[in-house]
Amino acid sequence: MLVDFKVYNYRSFKEITEFSMIADGKEKHPAVFEEGKFNLLKSAAIYGPNAGGKSNFIRAWGIYRFFILSSNLFSEDLFPVVEKFKLNHKSLEESTIFESRFINGNFIYRYGFEVDGKKIKSEWLFRANLENKRLKEAKIFERIDQKIERGNFSEAKGVEEKTSENTLFLSSLAQWNSKLARQIVSFFKKINVIMWEFPYFSSPAQTLNLFEKGKITKEEILSFLKKADFDIVDFEYTKNEIDISKLPDLVKNAMVDANIREPDKLFNVKLYTYHNVYDKNGNVIDVEKFNFEEEESAGTKKLFNIIGEIIYALKEGKILFIDELDTQLHPTLLKAVVEFFNSEKNKNNAQLVFTTHNTSILTPKIFRKDQIWFVDKNKNGSSELYSLLEIKSVRKEANFEKEYLKGRYGAVPFVKYFLEGFDRYGKEK
Repeated sequence: MLVDFKVYNYRSFKEITEFSMIADGKEKHPAVFEEGKFNLLKSAAIYGPNAGGKSNFIRAWGIYRFFILSSNLFSEDLFPVVEKFKLNHKSLEESTIFESRFINGNFIYRYGFEVDGKKIKSEWLFRANLENKRLKEAKIFERIDQKIERGNFSEAKGVEEKTSENTLFLSSLAQWNSKLARQIVSFFKKINVIMWEFPYFSSPAQTLNLFEKGKITKEEILSFLKKADFDIVDFEYTKNEIDISKLPDLVKNAMVDANIREPDKLFNVKLYTYHNVYDKNGNVIDVEKFNFEEEESAGTKKLFNIIGEIIYALKEGKILFIDELDTQLHPTLLKAVVEFFNSEKNKNNAQLVFTTHNTSILTPKIFRKDQIWFVDKNKNGSSELYSLLEIKSVRKEANFEKEYLKGRYGAVPFVKYFLEGFDRYGKEK
């Protein structure tokens, strides 16, 4: 389970930025669950103006996870660009840093790394046994450039020399069959980061991938659609194989496209949905086949595209990051998804972190104060992330939506000044 996350000098985040899923206090609540000595939150919502940095926070998680899962395939020529904060000359000379704490099994881990250009400048992994009252950390390894110092960790022996400056030591360990490293990498495989600018998540591919692998069933998908009041009674799809034999391994490993993936294969898919046809008395007399991409609404397509990940996360207790969850979804449907994650029905303690502009769910009936976060830019153009919990004067039963829209919490656009810029267009000549 995710405990917290830090990022430094990445895109619009200039300073050390901290995000936490640790619940405030010990009060029993459906949206809170116990994991060892920690009380953790099942969901968190991030609000803020356009260009405030919400999406950059989700991207930070995405690039952090991508490095962990794929850095063993990096090289000097094929290395992902990690964008620094560009509005300060000092920042351009410094490294970018990522770190998270997470619970896996009986341990809480703290893992992070520092990247500059095409090199891993430093990297560290510590852990503490959850049964230890003081949660005293033990060093697994610590790295400065190519110098790697191991703790009481024999699995790492000999892998140091096999780790290039472009590769995370953790990824190398996993590649060379370290049991601990493989466990950590498997943990990060259970995290998914959904951003709609990537075609893979703007298509039904992920849901169909999970269906084909037996992770979710057709019955679960159709049941979810029915509860969402979508009149889809069945679906089918076709697959056409794409030749990927000439693509580099890294590209195949990280390919983001509107396709279904299998080992060493990639398929283009076409989805068709079925709707009931009724007679004048409301009786079902037939079904009509729809071309999913051409005939379904934008809201229907978005829900189908993420339905698989939502179902799978709830079933397996996964962690899900979604940028702009509310886009093209009806407020009632958004509310239902969030309430399900927050409820006791979320028995496996899946965690949902999402960005949104929808304030209809910004209410104490849905969120605790510690579940609400804001991102805003300061006068220097740097994004700042803060929790509603940090605004001490806010009562837990306050009208969060009303106070936020009034600007009391910050992280809202200056619409007044925006509109004043159009005054001249209304003046008579």
